[in-house]
Amino acid sequence: MIVFFSQRSCVGKSYVISQKVKSLNLKSSDHFVHVPINTPVVDIDFIVDRFLSVPLSNDLIVFHINISSQAGKDVNTLMFQLLVLRYITTSKGRSFRVRKNHAFLVELPTQLCNTHKTTQLKEVFDWFYFFGEQIRGLNVPFLEIVDEMRVVRPRDEHFINNRLELTKKEFFVWQYLDALDKGLLKTTGNAKDNWNYAKHQDITKPRMDELIQTYSPRG
Repeated sequence: MIVFFSQRSCVGKSYVISQKVKSLNLKSSDHFVHVPINTPVVDIDFIVDRFLSVPLSNDLIVFHINISSQAGKDVNTLMFQLLVLRYITTSKGRSFRVRKNHAFLVELPTQLCNTHKTTQLKEVFDWFYFFGEQIRGLNVPFLEIVDEMRVVRPRDEHFINNRLELTKKEFFVWQYLDALDKGLLKTTGNAKDNWNYAKHQDITKPRMDELIQTYSPRG
């Protein structure tokens, strides 16, 4: 089991998890199961159904437990049953038992949605307290995801710098912002003199940082 978290939202936790799963070379795509937990009251029947959806196998099976900012405190009971008792039972008596070939990648939210004020990572760990003191004796590793575009000091000694990979669409946005900032987006009356993204210079990392500070300082 690995617990993934970040101090800022939208830094690519799910992407890092998907890359981790790819590196494991699972025997079948069916051996990777996404288990979302996004309701104030945990739906045990749904979660067990997700766990049991994968065919029985002795090969490695990975479960991505994605805990949303709307999840309730009974997530703590669920994780205790899963990782300490190692089994979960539905209201109809169906059971899922953890086997030695099962791996769990848990994604924690960055904030909580059940309060009227902005929350930080500390409040997240207070809410999902199982991932605090209760989990220490299980030697479960934590992995912080850090976005290289944001200046945030890692909270944990174990972290991954999620490097930005841009497609043509993202490069167009950067070029457009650069042209806007330089006053190049003008209609000259001559089509040849109008701004052309295909001829615009490449945007360097320092220039990206400048544009972020100008147009999205909170990003």
